[in-house]
Amino acid sequence: MTGKTVFKLAAASILMALMFLGCAANKETQQMLEQKTKQLQQSQERITELENQIKDLKARNNEVQSSITRLENDKRKLNQSASSLKSSISKLEREIARAEKEITSSKAAEEKAKKNISALNGKLAALRKELNQKKDEVAAKEIEIASLKQTQTELNNTIDQNKKRIGSLQSEKSSLQTQMNEAIAQKDGKIKTLTILLVISVLLAIAGFGWALTKK
Repeated sequence: MTGKTVFKLAAASILMALMFLGCAANKETQQMLEQKTKQLQQSQERITELENQIKDLKARNNEVQSSITRLENDKRKLNQSASSLKSSISKLEREIARAEKEITSSKAAEEKAKKNISALNGKLAALRKELNQKKDEVAAKEIEIASLKQTQTELNNTIDQNKKRIGSLQSEKSSLQTQMNEAIAQKDGKIKTLTILLVISVLLAIAGFGWALTKK
Protein backbone atom coordinates (compact mmCIF):
# COMPACT_ATOMS: atom_id res chain seq x y z
CA MET A 1 0.00 0.00 0.00
CA THR A 2 1.51 3.36 -1.05
CA GLY A 3 1.82 6.46 1.13
CA LYS A 4 -0.74 8.19 -1.06
CA THR A 5 -3.33 5.48 -0.47
CA VAL A 6 -2.69 5.44 3.28
CA PHE A 7 -3.12 9.19 3.48
CA LYS A 8 -6.32 9.06 1.48
CA LEU A 9 -7.70 6.42 3.82
CA ALA A 10 -6.68 8.41 6.89
CA ALA A 11 -8.23 11.58 5.52
CA ALA A 12 -11.43 9.75 4.61
CA SER A 13 -11.56 8.22 8.09
CA ILE A 14 -11.15 11.61 9.73
CA LEU A 15 -13.86 13.13 7.54
CA MET A 16 -16.25 10.24 8.28
CA ALA A 17 -15.58 10.52 12.01
CA LEU A 18 -16.22 14.25 11.98
CA MET A 19 -19.44 13.80 10.01
CA PHE A 20 -20.58 11.06 12.39
CA LEU A 21 -19.83 13.16 15.46
CA GLY A 22 -21.56 16.14 13.88
CA CYS A 23 -24.67 14.14 13.05
CA ALA A 24 -24.78 12.55 16.50
CA ALA A 25 -24.35 15.88 18.28
CA ASN A 26 -26.93 17.53 16.04
CA LYS A 27 -29.46 14.70 16.58
CA GLU A 28 -29.01 14.82 20.36
CA THR A 29 -29.40 18.61 20.44
CA GLN A 30 -32.41 18.47 18.11
CA GLN A 31 -34.13 15.89 20.32
CA MET A 32 -33.53 18.04 23.36
CA LEU A 33 -34.86 21.13 21.59
CA GLU A 34 -37.98 19.25 20.49
CA GLN A 35 -38.54 18.10 24.07
CA LYS A 36 -38.14 21.63 25.45
CA THR A 37 -40.43 23.00 22.73
CA LYS A 38 -43.08 20.46 23.70
CA GLN A 39 -42.73 21.40 27.38
CA LEU A 40 -43.03 25.09 26.47
CA GLN A 41 -46.19 24.39 24.49
CA GLN A 42 -47.68 22.38 27.37
CA SER A 43 -46.86 25.17 29.84
CA GLN A 44 -48.47 27.78 27.55
CA GLU A 45 -51.57 25.60 27.12
CA ARG A 46 -51.87 25.27 30.90
CA ILE A 47 -51.40 29.04 31.32
CA THR A 48 -54.14 29.69 28.74
CA GLU A 49 -56.41 27.21 30.53
CA LEU A 50 -55.82 28.89 33.91
CA GLU A 51 -56.37 32.37 32.41
CA ASN A 52 -59.69 31.18 30.96
CA GLN A 53 -60.62 29.77 34.37
CA ILE A 54 -59.80 33.11 35.99
CA LYS A 55 -61.99 34.86 33.42
CA ASP A 56 -64.91 32.50 34.20
CA LEU A 57 -64.33 32.82 37.96
CA LYS A 58 -64.34 36.62 37.75
CA ALA A 59 -67.59 36.52 35.76
CA ARG A 60 -69.10 34.22 38.42
CA ASN A 61 -67.75 36.53 41.12
CA ASN A 62 -69.48 39.51 39.47
CA GLU A 63 -72.75 37.55 39.38
CA VAL A 64 -72.39 36.69 43.07
CA GLN A 65 -71.64 40.33 43.92
CA SER A 66 -74.75 41.42 42.00
CA SER A 67 -76.81 38.90 43.98
CA ILE A 68 -75.30 40.14 47.25
CA THR A 69 -76.08 43.76 46.32
CA ARG A 70 -79.67 42.83 45.42
CA LEU A 71 -80.15 40.88 48.65
CA GLU A 72 -78.69 43.68 50.76
CA ASN A 73 -81.08 46.14 49.09
CA ASP A 74 -83.96 43.74 49.82
CA LYS A 75 -82.78 43.44 53.41
CA ARG A 76 -82.59 47.23 53.75
CA LYS A 77 -86.14 47.59 52.44
CA LEU A 78 -87.35 44.86 54.79
CA ASN A 79 -85.68 46.59 57.73
CA GLN A 80 -87.32 49.87 56.73
CA SER A 81 -90.67 48.09 56.51
CA ALA A 82 -90.04 46.45 59.89
CA SER A 83 -89.22 49.87 61.41
CA SER A 84 -92.45 51.25 59.99
CA LEU A 85 -94.39 48.29 61.45
CA LYS A 86 -92.76 48.82 64.85
CA SER A 87 -93.81 52.47 64.71
CA SER A 88 -97.39 51.43 63.83
CA ILE A 89 -97.41 48.87 66.65
CA SER A 90 -96.25 51.50 69.15
CA LYS A 91 -98.96 53.84 67.92
CA LEU A 92 -101.64 51.14 68.32
CA GLU A 93 -100.38 50.25 71.76
CA ARG A 94 -100.74 53.90 72.78
CA GLU A 95 -104.28 53.99 71.34
CA ILE A 96 -105.19 50.85 73.28
CA ALA A 97 -103.79 52.37 76.45
CA ARG A 98 -105.85 55.53 75.89
CA ALA A 99 -108.97 53.47 75.12
CA GLU A 100 -108.53 51.50 78.31
CA LYS A 101 -108.32 54.76 80.29
CA GLU A 102 -111.50 56.09 78.61
CA ILE A 103 -113.62 53.27 80.02
CA THR A 104 -116.18 54.90 82.36
CA SER A 105 -118.90 53.66 84.58
CA SER A 106 -121.31 54.07 81.71
CA LYS A 107 -122.26 50.69 80.34
CA ALA A 108 -122.60 51.97 76.76
CA ALA A 109 -119.27 53.78 76.87
CA GLU A 110 -117.62 50.69 78.36
CA GLU A 111 -118.98 48.44 75.61
CA LYS A 112 -117.83 50.88 72.94
CA ALA A 113 -114.37 51.11 74.49
CA LYS A 114 -114.11 47.33 74.71
CA LYS A 115 -115.07 46.95 71.05
CA ASN A 116 -112.51 49.59 70.11
CA ILE A 117 -109.85 47.85 72.21
CA SER A 118 -110.74 44.50 70.61
CA ALA A 119 -110.42 45.98 67.11
CA LEU A 120 -107.14 47.63 68.00
CA ASN A 121 -105.83 44.39 69.47
CA GLY A 122 -106.76 42.64 66.22
CA LYS A 123 -104.81 45.19 64.22
CA LEU A 124 -101.95 44.94 66.68
CA ALA A 125 -101.81 41.14 66.32
CA ALA A 126 -101.84 41.44 62.52
CA LEU A 127 -99.02 43.99 62.60
CA ARG A 128 -96.98 41.86 64.98
CA LYS A 129 -97.48 38.85 62.73
CA GLU A 130 -96.36 40.88 59.71
CA LEU A 131 -93.36 42.18 61.69
CA ASN A 132 -92.34 38.62 62.58
CA GLN A 133 -92.63 37.66 58.93
CA LYS A 134 -90.37 40.58 57.99
CA LYS A 135 -87.87 39.50 60.64
CA ASP A 136 -87.90 35.95 59.24
CA GLU A 137 -87.35 37.30 55.74
CA VAL A 138 -84.46 39.47 56.95
CA ALA A 139 -82.90 36.45 58.69
CA ALA A 140 -83.29 34.38 55.48
CA LYS A 141 -81.67 37.18 53.45
CA GLU A 142 -78.77 37.34 55.94
CA ILE A 143 -78.21 33.58 55.63
CA GLU A 144 -78.28 33.81 51.83
CA ILE A 145 -75.92 36.80 51.86
CA ALA A 146 -73.50 34.95 54.18
CA SER A 147 -73.57 31.92 51.87
CA LEU A 148 -72.89 34.07 48.80
CA LYS A 149 -70.05 35.88 50.55
CA GLN A 150 -68.52 32.50 51.41
CA THR A 151 -68.83 31.52 47.73
CA GLN A 152 -67.21 34.82 46.79
CA THR A 153 -64.31 34.16 49.17
CA GLU A 154 -63.80 30.70 47.66
CA LEU A 155 -63.87 32.17 44.14
CA ASN A 156 -61.30 34.80 45.07
CA ASN A 157 -59.08 32.14 46.68
CA THR A 158 -59.27 30.03 43.51
CA ILE A 159 -58.42 33.09 41.38
CA ASP A 160 -55.39 33.81 43.60
CA GLN A 161 -54.26 30.17 43.37
CA ASN A 162 -54.58 30.22 39.58
CA LYS A 163 -52.57 33.45 39.40
CA LYS A 164 -49.82 31.83 41.50
CA ARG A 165 -49.84 28.78 39.20
CA ILE A 166 -49.58 31.06 36.17
CA GLY A 167 -46.62 32.83 37.79
CA SER A 168 -44.95 29.46 38.43
CA LEU A 169 -45.60 28.34 34.85
CA GLN A 170 -44.26 31.63 33.49
CA SER A 171 -41.05 31.04 35.49
CA GLU A 172 -40.92 27.50 34.12
CA LYS A 173 -41.35 28.84 30.59
CA SER A 174 -38.57 31.35 31.14
CA SER A 175 -36.28 28.60 32.43
CA LEU A 176 -37.11 26.35 29.47
CA GLN A 177 -36.50 29.20 27.03
CA THR A 178 -33.11 29.86 28.65
CA GLN A 179 -32.22 26.16 28.37
CA MET A 180 -33.26 26.17 24.72
CA ASN A 181 -31.18 29.26 24.00
CA GLU A 182 -28.17 27.63 25.69
CA ALA A 183 -28.72 24.42 23.73
CA ILE A 184 -28.94 26.36 20.45
CA ALA A 185 -25.75 28.25 21.36
CA GLN A 186 -24.00 24.94 22.16
CA LYS A 187 -25.27 23.48 18.90
CA ASP A 188 -23.93 26.47 16.96
CA GLY A 189 -20.62 26.17 18.83
CA LYS A 190 -20.32 22.47 17.98
CA ILE A 191 -21.09 23.17 14.33
CA LYS A 192 -18.42 25.88 14.21
CA THR A 193 -15.88 23.60 15.91
CA LEU A 194 -16.66 20.70 13.59
CA THR A 195 -16.51 23.03 10.58
CA ILE A 196 -13.07 24.25 11.63
CA LEU A 197 -11.89 20.66 12.18
CA LEU A 198 -13.33 19.67 8.82
CA VAL A 199 -11.50 22.52 7.08
CA ILE A 200 -8.26 21.60 8.86
CA SER A 201 -8.74 17.95 7.86
CA VAL A 202 -9.36 18.93 4.23
CA LEU A 203 -6.27 21.14 4.25
CA LEU A 204 -4.20 18.34 5.78
CA ALA A 205 -5.55 15.92 3.22
CA ILE A 206 -4.63 18.28 0.39
CA ALA A 207 -1.20 18.80 1.92
CA GLY A 208 -0.75 15.07 2.37
CA PHE A 209 -1.92 14.40 -1.14
CA GLY A 210 0.63 16.89 -2.45
CA TRP A 211 3.35 15.33 -0.31
CA ALA A 212 2.45 11.88 -1.59
CA LEU A 213 2.69 13.13 -5.17
CA THR A 214 6.18 14.49 -4.56
CA LYS A 215 7.26 11.11 -3.24
CA LYS A 216 6.23 9.22 -6.36
